[in-house]
Amino acid sequence: MIADGFIYFNDAFASYNKELGKNVDSLVFSNGFISVEETVAGESEYRPYLICGRTELGKVISLKSDYIDDFSSFYAKVSDAEKGRYSLSVFYDEKDRQVSLVRDAFGVVPLYYHHLPGKFLAFSTDLNSLISICGRYYVPEVNSGHVAKFLTFSEANGTVTQETFYSGINTVACGHITTFTCDNSFTEPYLKLNPNRWTYLSTVTEYGKVFQDLFKKSVEMAVTGFDVVGSHLSGGLDSSSIICEVRHLGAEKEIHSFYVETKTRLANEGKYVDKVVEHIGCCHHEIQPSESDLDKLILHTSIYGHPECMILSSAKHNSILEAAINTKSKILLIGHDGDSIIGHGIDEYLGELLAEEKWDLLSEAMRERSGLVSLKYLYTNWESFSADKKYSIFIRNYFYKVLAGKFHVLTGFDFIIYLNKICKNLDIPVGYFVQRGFKTLLGKLFFRNKVPNSILNKECDLSNGNYKIPDLATSLRGTLSHQYQFNFEDVYSKPAIEISEQYYALGNYYGISLRFPFYDRHLYEFSMSVPMSVKFGKGYGRGHLREGMRDVLPEEIRLRTNKANFILYSRLATLRLLSQGEAYLEDSCLVWKYVDKRKFRLSCELLANNNQSNEVYTRAGFYVFRTIALSVWLDKF
Repeated sequence: MIADGFIYFNDAFASYNKELGKNVDSLVFSNGFISVEETVAGESEYRPYLICGRTELGKVISLKSDYIDDFSSFYAKVSDAEKGRYSLSVFYDEKDRQVSLVRDAFGVVPLYYHHLPGKFLAFSTDLNSLISICGRYYVPEVNSGHVAKFLTFSEANGTVTQETFYSGINTVACGHITTFTCDNSFTEPYLKLNPNRWTYLSTVTEYGKVFQDLFKKSVEMAVTGFDVVGSHLSGGLDSSSIICEVRHLGAEKEIHSFYVETKTRLANEGKYVDKVVEHIGCCHHEIQPSESDLDKLILHTSIYGHPECMILSSAKHNSILEAAINTKSKILLIGHDGDSIIGHGIDEYLGELLAEEKWDLLSEAMRERSGLVSLKYLYTNWESFSADKKYSIFIRNYFYKVLAGKFHVLTGFDFIIYLNKICKNLDIPVGYFVQRGFKTLLGKLFFRNKVPNSILNKECDLSNGNYKIPDLATSLRGTLSHQYQFNFEDVYSKPAIEISEQYYALGNYYGISLRFPFYDRHLYEFSMSVPMSVKFGKGYGRGHLREGMRDVLPEEIRLRTNKANFILYSRLATLRLLSQGEAYLEDSCLVWKYVDKRKFRLSCELLANNNQSNEVYTRAGFYVFRTIALSVWLDKF
């Protein structure tokens, strides 16, 4: 679904409005229009909810006057069933020429706008369409500050903001209402969550039962009305839970599963996928990803209207979508962003015990966790180690990372007290941390081929941001306790929202509705309420999900603690892109306005070197991929 709108506040734009609206099927006002193009049949989850005076798009609705006077209160009373779970909503007061744009709670549907005070407001769910609507009254200009953040590794996982790659074009914030008048705009959150409503629960079984009920309802809402269902299947806990729940709802649906075989060591999930396929009985498709990385990057960049933000090759996503549309399915279920919505509870529970200095419980929890994780990437003989040796190695590695995080936060004296307290109560030699810390410091000082901290040119301005809401997570948390802050920071991170926005654009282009059953406000609210001890689940993590999926998932999947790592595939795909994209790295390319050539070349060398660590490949690959992605987009200017 693509929804566009144009409302003018200055009569000088009347003729331009008429020019725009004459060829669209739209709801026309005295000073503007709203149009909706359905790109996929039966898009109930994304149905726009457009309220204009006393009319909804296509029908008259009865509203009490006090609801109209307070749109926020009215909107809060409208159910997901009425408005569509991820719908954008528009309230238009034609008399006062005031427009309120509402974005769904999780930002699944992007909502871009350009507000020219005193003149007009244009908005769209499609960035390219918005620029087209603005026409001669908006000249696209690069937002250098946003580009700088796009190229900065430390900025990649921060909370999403309202700015875009274009100066003057912003997005409505997830879970917020932005109201526009002729000259001004103001934003307020409408999403109100109450995790305290679940305080009556106490046992793991009870939490599992509630999860099971809520998840079932969410999956059912996603597939209702479709006899043929497509579902991405990676073999992980999230995608497996979704497709197994679809089958658990009933045997009558035709289910297609799609697995991408990258043929890389750390991403081989074939045995888990086979378990799921055998368990539910579905039509399975194993996909070999395209190696036309540059061609697909160019295509997807043109679809988004901005650089590719996903960490994996555009060719991989293209291969999944093309395979899906070759079936009869009009929907494709995806496990995004189950990790954040559900929460793991591992680090959080251990952190709680550490903060409360419950040393015996902390030691017990660390022992449970050490028996489930694998540090084979550090110790090739890990599987042959005794339980005590695994515990000793795990606890030392874990607390080295904890202390590294505290080193720049605590003063010298406080840090020593903190260090001694951990070593004394957990029986870890102080010398271990001193020796390892000194070794790390020497590595940073003398290792010449380290990945640059940044590849930005010195003159590239990082401060040129346009933030309407400086901290989206805090705004949405509202009056809830600060203990929930990390829940909001995880769910509203840049990668999570950027992926959703790009999936939406791809769905419109390929003609398939991409759906995310974990993006359900009731499921999110409930997961926030689950105690960390329950989430920890004896070291497995995500305890309420695992309990809720008992008898739905194959046990080997339900109790797995590892997951695929696509770093090796990502490295190979980025090296292919580097070879294919030489034309976008010529000296005349605009990308060098932002990127330091010497640092970029060093990143390329490190990425091509077969003897580097995965951490080096991750950062170097980030720089190389995003430089090329940016150059492809800048080529249009």
